[in-house]
Formats: sequence, structure tokens, C-alpha cells
Amino acid sequence: MDTKEFINEQFVRTIETLIENKTVKSKASISRELGLSSNAISEIKGGRNNVGIDVVLKLCDMFDISVEYQLQGKGEMFLNKKTKEPKIYSIDQNLTHVVDEPLSVYNSVFEVDTDFVDDEIEVFTNTNGNRFYVYPNKRIEIEVLKVPFKAYASYIECYQDEMNTINGFESARFAADHIGRGNYICFISEGDSMNGGMLDDTPGGSEILAREVGRQLWDNLHNTKYGLIFVTKTGIMHKDFGGYNEATGMFTLTSRNKAHKPFEYPANDVYQIFNVIKRSF
Repeated sequence: MDTKEFINEQFVRTIETLIENKTVKSKASISRELGLSSNAISEIKGGRNNVGIDVVLKLCDMFDISVEYQLQGKGEMFLNKKTKEPKIYSIDQNLTHVVDEPLSVYNSVFEVDTDFVDDEIEVFTNTNGNRFYVYPNKRIEIEVLKVPFKAYASYIECYQDEMNTINGFESARFAADHIGRGNYICFISEGDSMNGGMLDDTPGGSEILAREVGRQLWDNLHNTKYGLIFVTKTGIMHKDFGGYNEATGMFTLTSRNKAHKPFEYPANDVYQIFNVIKRSF
């Protein structure tokens, strides 16, 4: 069994467990939560399609599931071993995000910013310093560092210092569908290489919310809806992933603007990779 087949099986097994535990109502309901088509899970189970790593990460974030279990089969399925009951989230048509259990359950996982909590807003900070604001109507916003592509040198200096020094960077807020564990950053794009005129393309100057892809997941990179952010030795780039040549150690990076040709870039010169979640322009 190859890696993709294994990840597919783990994904389907987890979905079926969530349904058995009555954490989710059906495959159709969890498909909507994950942004998949109604028959996507059946296609993955039947071997007619593969689950994307971005979907696996979203599933893990939403239901407190172990990424290591999903990708390697190690450890327990759920991180919350005491209850074995993942957290439940639902989204209404107005994109108001509802948390179906008391927010106090996050106190053992996320740091509560008591200086910010008042009678109307609760604020949680994950281990990467991303702050989540939960409003009385249960709408959630995430506050992240805002890094312009042009500020590459300053960002790298902070990154190499484990982001302990973030002076000079502003912050940005985006609507979020759940409180997440990952490392989220807002990048401000430059140029039109990812703007081919299609709905999912990104014009230059856009604010991009992105979630870091752990290095252990780089072997399973693939194209995503809005592309990937590559923080490299020579700059920050927004590109699609065109493949990896194991013999040469080179990534192939592609653009959506036909005026920009695909090119190869050394994988060893890539510091971080982020999956683009949202864009604002």
C-alpha cells in the first residue's frame, strides 16, 4: 500500500468513527464542513480519488485528531484521550460560526488571554501566538502577523530567531471557522504571477491567510485551491506545486498567469511552506 492509499484509508476510517460516535450526522454533513463535494468521501473510499493534505489538516484541527495518526497510523486517533469525543463545529448560511460546546473546554489546550476577556468577547491564543476572538454570536476571528512579500529580509530575521522579535509587522484579522492549533500568517502578495483571471486566482497586493505545512508533510505536497506560499532562501513566493524530482532535489513551481513559465527551485533552499486558506483583495 502506498502513502496516498494509506492516508485515504485513515481518512475514511476517521470519518466513519466520527459518524459512529454521533459526532457528525453523516458523510454529507462532514463533507460540507470540510468543503468537499457530497460524494467525495465515497470516491476516496472507493479509490477513485485521493484526499488532500489540506483537508486532512482541517479535519484534525476541527475534531482534535492526531496528525501523526492520520498520516502514519501512530498513537491514538483523538488527542483528547479522556473523552474521545472531538469538538463539533457547524456553519450556517450566513457564515456565522457556531461552537457546539462551551468554550471553556479550550482552557486546557489554549492560553486564555485574561487581559482581553470581557463580558462580550473571549480571546484564546494557540502555541504559535495566533489569537482567536470569539464573539457573543459565536463568530470567530483569527488575528495573525501580516508579512508583505517585500519584507522578506525582516521576516527571515524573525523566523531564524524563532519569531521572538516581531517588531515592525502589523497584524490582520480574518473570519475563522474554528479555533486552530496551526501556525497561521497573513502574507501580502506581490505581482500577478498567480492571477490568470480565474475565480480562485490571486491578484497582486492581496492579503493572504495561510497555514504552515509541517515539514513532515512535504512529501505529500499537491496543488491546492488557492496555491501555496514558499518562504525560501531568496524570497517569498506564491506558486502552485508542480512536483518534486527526488534525483535532483528540485521542486517544480508553476504560476497561473501564462506569462510566467514554470521553474525549478532547490527543496533544501525552502524554509517554510504555507497552504493558502483565504484571500482578501
